[in-house]
Amino acid sequence: MGNYRTKLRNLGCSELSINSLKHRQGDKCAGPNQVKKPKRAEVNFCPDYPAGENKESQERERLALLSEVNKKDNNQICAEFMRITTIPLIPKFMK
Repeated sequence: MGNYRTKLRNLGCSELSINSLKHRQGDKCAGPNQVKKPKRAEVNFCPDYPAGENKESQERERLALLSEVNKKDNNQICAEFMRITTIPLIPKFMK
């Protein structure tokens, strides 16, 4: 895991520089016991935006995907449900 973190830090991943002891300023350099560790179920993963993307473009992409998900053709879903459930189940299971 340490080698993986080193490779990510060398690539410029900003979330790995938060608790880094080597790259801290002189007055803020504390011992390794002073590094803040996340709690067990705490999620603080906020990766960098991809190249050429920002918060607004990501939000536009999210809204476009959300609108595509909401464009379901309910008639097809209802027809498939009726096709599946037309088998008389009561005589089969209530013997």
